[in-house]
Amino acid sequence: MLRKLVTATVAAGLLALGSNAAAEITVGGKGFTEQLLLASMTTQYLKAEGYDVDKRDGMGSTVLRKAQTNGQVDLYWEYTGTSLITYNKVEEDLGPEETYERVKKLDAEKGLVWLEPSDANNTYALAMREDDAAKRGIETLSDLA
Repeated sequence: MLRKLVTATVAAGLLALGSNAAAEITVGGKGFTEQLLLASMTTQYLKAEGYDVDKRDGMGSTVLRKAQTNGQVDLYWEYTGTSLITYNKVEEDLGPEETYERVKKLDAEKGLVWLEPSDANNTYALAMREDDAAKRGIETLSDLA
C-alpha cells in the first residue's frame, strides 16, 4: 500500500516573501481533525514569525486544491498520495520517495512548489485496551483476525 507523506504545498509566489513579516499569507485546510490541527499549528507558527495570517480551513480536498491553484489559498498541508492519484491521475504503485518526486515534478508544471516532506504519515493502525489484548493473546492484526 502506498504510504502517504504529509507535505505542505506552497504557491510559487509565497517563496518570494522571504522574511517580509508584514505580508499576508492565507493558510488552507481540509475539513477533518488532522487537517484542522495542521492549519491551526501552521497559522500559529506564521503569526509568531510576524506574518498576517488568514486561516481558511474546513474545505473538501478538491475545493481546497482549486482555491490554491486560483490564488485564494497560499499554502496547505497535502498528502502525496492524494496529489498523485486524485489531482494528477497517476495510478502507478510508487514508493514514498518516488511518489514525492513525481508529485513535486507534476505540480511544478502547475505552478505549485512542494516543500520537504514532514516525518508525519497517515498510516492507519488499530488500538485496543492492553488488558484485553493480553487476555486474548493479541499482538498483531493477524492475531485479531
